[in-house]
Amino acid sequence: MEQVMARRGNSKKRGKAEPASWQIDAAGVLKVVFYLVLLAGSTLWFPENFFDGFETPKLFAVELISCLALAGWAGWLLVGRRDAVDASLPRPALPLVALFVLGVVSITWSLNPWLAAERMLHYSVLAGAMFYAWYLYRGKKIRNLLLFVAAVGSVLAGWGLLLDAVEPLRELVYPHFKEVWGGGKVIDNYRPLTSNQGNPNFLFHLLVLTVPLTLGALIESLTRRRAGLPAAILLGGGLLLQLACFTYAANRSGLVATAGATALFFLLLVLFRRRTIVITAKQYWKHALLALVLLILAGGVYVRFTDTGSRWGGKAATVLSGGWQNWQRRFASLRSTENIDVYSRVVFLETDAAMVADDPLLGKGVGQFVTEFPRYKTARHWEKFSLRPPDITMWSLIPEQAHNEYLQVLVELGGLGFVLFAAFWIMLGWSTLKSLRDPSENRTFYLILGAAAGLAGVLANSMLTFPLQTVTSGLMVWTTAGLLMASCCGGDGACGVVEIKIATRKAIVKTILIVLLLLAVLGSWGAVRILRAENKFSMALRQHALDLGFSLRTNGEAAEMLPYRFEMQFVQGWLGFLAHDTTTARIYFERSIDAAPYFPPPYRHLAEYCFRQGDYKCAEQYMVRYGELYPPGIDGNYHTMIGLISLSDSTRDRFGEASYHLQAAGSLQVGLILAEKFLWERRQPDSTLAVLQPHRERISRRHGEYARTYFLSAAAELARGDSAAALARLDTLLNVRVQPEGRYADDARQLRQRLQNQ
Repeated sequence: MEQVMARRGNSKKRGKAEPASWQIDAAGVLKVVFYLVLLAGSTLWFPENFFDGFETPKLFAVELISCLALAGWAGWLLVGRRDAVDASLPRPALPLVALFVLGVVSITWSLNPWLAAERMLHYSVLAGAMFYAWYLYRGKKIRNLLLFVAAVGSVLAGWGLLLDAVEPLRELVYPHFKEVWGGGKVIDNYRPLTSNQGNPNFLFHLLVLTVPLTLGALIESLTRRRAGLPAAILLGGGLLLQLACFTYAANRSGLVATAGATALFFLLLVLFRRRTIVITAKQYWKHALLALVLLILAGGVYVRFTDTGSRWGGKAATVLSGGWQNWQRRFASLRSTENIDVYSRVVFLETDAAMVADDPLLGKGVGQFVTEFPRYKTARHWEKFSLRPPDITMWSLIPEQAHNEYLQVLVELGGLGFVLFAAFWIMLGWSTLKSLRDPSENRTFYLILGAAAGLAGVLANSMLTFPLQTVTSGLMVWTTAGLLMASCCGGDGACGVVEIKIATRKAIVKTILIVLLLLAVLGSWGAVRILRAENKFSMALRQHALDLGFSLRTNGEAAEMLPYRFEMQFVQGWLGFLAHDTTTARIYFERSIDAAPYFPPPYRHLAEYCFRQGDYKCAEQYMVRYGELYPPGIDGNYHTMIGLISLSDSTRDRFGEASYHLQAAGSLQVGLILAEKFLWERRQPDSTLAVLQPHRERISRRHGEYARTYFLSAAAELARGDSAAALARLDTLLNVRVQPEGRYADDARQLRQRLQNQ
């Protein structure tokens, strides 16, 4: 104290005020930011009414917070005038860092570089949670954060069940659920559990991780005896909620992965804690058996001899019986490759194999699966998964993910990226096993075991879906991986740490920090811009049937903000068509092709535009390209347009080609056009009758073209010289109580009068 007072006195004598001492706790600030990221990623409700639920706003909220944190960190180091920047990485993370570098470099050869940059930002932010967890918890207790991850799974499971049961709450929180998922309709014996995690199936991406983790946390709490009893009760309830989700929604891959992860948990438990299990069983088996018998007896008495118990027992039996039968039907449907889930995986496997064969070493570029996928679909693939109307949502039928994390890495980053990706998980798994073999009685053993088993389940589930890319499950999976590295590699961990120190000139360090700061600011700006554009896009989709002008303006703003998003450009072109604004339609359809050149619909619409403008060569070029990308046999528009172009092309005689395509199209309007060409220009009445016959057999008397069809038939019969047949056709048309009206009906009356006079 005397030394402090002396220093103050000396400073006063010098006439200088000593600044107050302060120090920023960087680790504390980073921990707050990290928990904000996790909370934003697992939030129950965002106020924006996005069309796909809450996946979009969660993702960009996470990105914004992460980028701002990175900007703050770089700025703090700059203000601190550091001469060196130190970093340490666990050895298992080195392949992942190399994979990140490869992903950044792959932007240069991507078909859509700006989309690649956006996806790189997504993946980096989600995987960045692993490095947050490593930095904050290396060599420290990881129990609380693992319990937090388990709690997220329990809370979201309970929230999903609550939304599913309470319709007013569901409509308030998720107002567009019925638009997206048809209000819980059953598809392939599968009723999706309501969830506001975006796609209802995304909830099960998370539960595969948290069920084994919650089980480990429950056992860990029980080892604390009385001190851990409240936590054990909460964890037990959370575990039941998570398991109940599998009863209400029969997610096959999630169930198999969760069952496998739980089996692995108990297998490793027996392997590494045999002695503890034997000792505990000897001590408590009598108590456990007695408690089980009493519980069964009490439950039986309650159900058998009370009205309330009887009702609840009946409900439980109905739910369990229905759930079991539903599971049986779901798994039985897998025997046929015609099952939509089975064949969709076949399509992904075949298209991915073709993509990998084209670029086996370095891949197509990060995030390019969605732009390349239509190019590799075969005619059979398109027949099973065609571009169904309405046109405004056709873009959503092109998947963004390969539904297999390993195949997607192989497609986008090639064999090199796949080796790095696999090396990371293998090294992490090996380090975790080495840590679990430690004979010391560590109470976090059960938590680490549950986390490791959960990650193994996620990796198994990744062969059929994409849990590493969805926001909540991705954040929790990468966080859990970081915590395992912090436990296995931090402190005295045996997996090893690589120290990186940039101790060069001060100017170089400053340049590095400035670059990081600029990248973080750019990422923050990009996240806000994308979020605004996504919101405008979803509003335009919802309102286009009610207020076309509003949708055209709103989506136009979104399309200008993100010109590399093919779906926004395509929707703007389609809205222009609906508004009869052909200039807007042409511009944005061309932009859609620039962003995704293998997406078929814009080519058809541009062909129609060129045809209306009289540019038949342009129309034919676009339509031929459309036919190359999308099988002509699925969409009659191809044959219709090519036939009409052939008829309209005055530079050469293409009537035979036109006849082939128009008859292949098979529509009534096209048939009538072709029949008139045969009758009036080619003087071929037999061909006219051949074209009209199938339409005449199917057409209804109330159809607007009924009179035209029968008048042309009568005229063709007359041209053949068969007046009686012509008169019979006209009588069929006109000998009715309610007379047809219109030009062709009047022509038919005049022709019949002339034939009768003869």
